[in-house]
Parts: sequence; structure tokens; C-alpha cells
Amino acid sequence: MMSEMKLTERQQRIINLIKQSPSISARQMSEILSVSSRTVERDIATLKKAEE
Repeated sequence: MMSEMKLTERQQRIINLIKQSPSISARQMSEILSVSSRTVERDIATLKKAEE
């Protein structure tokens, strides 16, 4: 279950951004969070894995 996994602050912010605007792109999120889009994509992959 996802709640058992400790999310980083950035991962939590990614979840909130997606909730606010489901069609947001990794690039847009990377600009908002001041990280590379690769970092955002890696976080999203981690979050998807945690959800399984």
C-alpha cells in the first residue's frame, strides 16, 4: 500500500501537481520543482511502482 512508503517532499509535490492538473507534463513539473524532467520521470516511475 502506498501510504506505507515514505514519500520525499518532491514526490509529494508531484502528486499534488498531478491532482491539481491531471494533464500536466513532466517538463512543466520539472520547471515548477526546479529539477530536470528526468528526475520527475524517475520519481513518477517510483510512485507507480509503489502503487502496485
